[in-house]
Amino acid sequence: MSSARLPFAGAARPLVAADIEAAARALGCLPAVVRAVLAVEAGGAPFLPDGRPKILFEAHVFSRLTRGRFNRSNPAVSAPKWDRSLYRGGAGEYERLLVAMRLDREAALKAASWGAFQILGSNHAAAGYAEVEAFVEAHSESAGNHLAAFVAFVRSSKLDDELRRAEWARFAESYNGPGYRANAYDVRLASAFTTAIRRELDPAHAEIAAIQAALNAHGAALTVDGFSGPKTQEALQRFQAARGFNGAAFGAETRLALGVSW
Repeated sequence: MSSARLPFAGAARPLVAADIEAAARALGCLPAVVRAVLAVEAGGAPFLPDGRPKILFEAHVFSRLTRGRFNRSNPAVSAPKWDRSLYRGGAGEYERLLVAMRLDREAALKAASWGAFQILGSNHAAAGYAEVEAFVEAHSESAGNHLAAFVAFVRSSKLDDELRRAEWARFAESYNGPGYRANAYDVRLASAFTTAIRRELDPAHAEIAAIQAALNAHGAALTVDGFSGPKTQEALQRFQAARGFNGAAFGAETRLALGVSW
């Protein structure tokens, strides 16, 4: 590909509801699941106000990809360990990226996480792109491309089961790394999911979806679809029996134990 500077500010076409619904169908999950990841990963905003894709530049990834060659000369963009204090946020991340690109263009693009779903450039192949520059250019064009990359990455990483089941801790560990608990990544995903299903589903089905997700946190392995079929009923009964609960199918003690408040 050309070595010319990438047009980071491309068409920046936004997501539409049909994009999210199509992605959910492809993954076999509720649209609320996709919306939850979108809300947490990029605050719901795939692009900066100037039209460039939202990014975070990861100095520890750049250091790894360049074998630490620039750790001493350029510590703001190359560091042996993850360091939150290096982030500048917003357009400031592009300033860091451009510094790194002057040192090693390909490694720099691979060391940034891109767009609505903050996929590392180094994962371009898993996201459906043979080259990182094509991955970046696609992210400049539309948020729909961000979503397509996310779907491809989830499938190639075999994380679609976790999304279908809204198993946020398992998804968080694989998608965000073993340190996900430090920033309550799984908790924020669960909260965003609850918000999304309240908006997306009628109250009865939204409550069932929340129950299914809560049961999955206890090993039920249900598809979260908002419908109370035999598998959901059996999982709920097992949960209650294991705790000696009696009474209503979903009484106050069960709600408290599952952490579901509707």
